[in-house]
Amino acid sequence: MAESDGRASGYLMDLINFLRSTFQVFTHLPNNNNDHASMSGKVAQTACMSACKHLSTSLMQMLLDTELKQISMGAIQQFNLDVIQCELFASSEPVPGFQGDTLQLAFIDLRQVNYLTELY
Repeated sequence: MAESDGRASGYLMDLINFLRSTFQVFTHLPNNNNDHASMSGKVAQTACMSACKHLSTSLMQMLLDTELKQISMGAIQQFNLDVIQCELFASSEPVPGFQGDTLQLAFIDLRQVNYLTELY
């Protein structure tokens, strides 16, 4: 990639929109009693954290692929836009109940690697 297109990748946006709509369903689950509401909230949080960790790991594996020989500055910029979009998704509280920036921490390794790649 010679140059970034100035926005997050289409595949990533599709995935985030899918996750957002999927997690929205969790907020509409019936809560006949407190135990059920508590249980559905924990299931939603676990699913959301797992999805964010999986997304982060998958993006990291793209960078660490042994077949990858060279990364253009445009690809690094595009990767940065994708990481920003992931961070925005995490900070949008797709599932209520996370403490502080817990969900954003799923993407901290990507942010750190991205900073390092920009230095070089």
